[in-house]
Amino acid sequence: MGIANILTGLASVAAISNAAAIKQHGFTDLEKIGTQEALFPFLGGSAPHFSYPFDYGIPKEIPDVCEMNQVQLFARHGERYPTVNSGRRILQTYYKLMNYTRDFNSSLSFLDADYEFFIQDQDNLEEETTMKNSLNPLNPYTGEMDAKRHGREFLDQYEELIADTPDFAVFTSNSKRCHDTAQFFIDALGNDYNVSLQVLDEDASSGANTLTPRHSCAKFNEDENEDYLATYSHDYLSNLSKRLNAENRGLNLTRSDASNLFNWCSYELNVRGYSYMCDVFTEEELIHYSYQDDLESYYENGNGNSLGATAGAVLFNASVELLKESRELDQKAWLSFTHDSDLINYIAAVGLFDDGNRLNTSSIPFRDHVSVNPGLYLKVREFIPNSFRAPTKLTSGMLSTML
Repeated sequence: MGIANILTGLASVAAISNAAAIKQHGFTDLEKIGTQEALFPFLGGSAPHFSYPFDYGIPKEIPDVCEMNQVQLFARHGERYPTVNSGRRILQTYYKLMNYTRDFNSSLSFLDADYEFFIQDQDNLEEETTMKNSLNPLNPYTGEMDAKRHGREFLDQYEELIADTPDFAVFTSNSKRCHDTAQFFIDALGNDYNVSLQVLDEDASSGANTLTPRHSCAKFNEDENEDYLATYSHDYLSNLSKRLNAENRGLNLTRSDASNLFNWCSYELNVRGYSYMCDVFTEEELIHYSYQDDLESYYENGNGNSLGATAGAVLFNASVELLKESRELDQKAWLSFTHDSDLINYIAAVGLFDDGNRLNTSSIPFRDHVSVNPGLYLKVREFIPNSFRAPTKLTSGMLSTML
């Protein structure tokens, strides 16, 4: 049975020869901002932050009969530009499209309408999106503003824990985007707190640390399951490229180009606040792309990797020790900023979402009981979007982990 039948309710590259110049004149489509958020969970954790969609009615607030003793926050860096390698691949596809000599039809017709490409400066690759480097001053999805908003929300909920100890440490990987996110978060706390930002070098030569342990584990191999992952069908990418080529006679998009279009969509949302490229995909294509990323995350860093949970156990065990020592420690709020891969390790170690069934490449598992977006499968990437945060709270009568 095809995916479409299952779905019932889911509504530097400068060396490239003869490359077209990047257009720098464009327009801001105010009405487009905020209309594409339903797509975020299907874009492989590269698109803007979205809240965990299924809280099962459990409130974040602690019961009145409990007293908060400690909170630990593990967070991913905020929304960003693509990496250098991903950015170069996107640019290659962009230049191919800009060298097309006919008018675009159908799905790609927006490229004729004074389109402004979102990578204007390649120095921004790898960088957190900010009010300064965003293409749209009204973009609500920058990593900077998301971190600051999160900082204010954190202060509103946990101010009582840091009021008595205004001098405290925050931990971050030495990755610039993780560091920037941590600093934006700290800035949002205001001037009443003296925060010491502790930077942990994630390079393997620095030895093991609890925040990014996979880098220093010689036996950890993200690619151990690459042969199995290769068995996942990429027909959806071939069909996408064929569809766009058929709509635009003489266009020669490949399967690789089709894959690049998904990243184009995701990162343009981070930079501009909306993306007409996101409108190119069908529901079925989005499902296939999302599940491919789920497979990769699961088998590279999650419970499908033989050492995924083992690497995450380093951070998990450190978290448990902090909980045990809570009464003796003056610092009651522990905040750490890192990468999605490390957080997937951590989630694997906690085991909250491991039902014992391994993801397979031959079919997409759908949950029949899900009432929001019927047919939506829910595995790895639903939990680790940009600006992901997982607070673990210790109270006098309860221990809870809320995504």
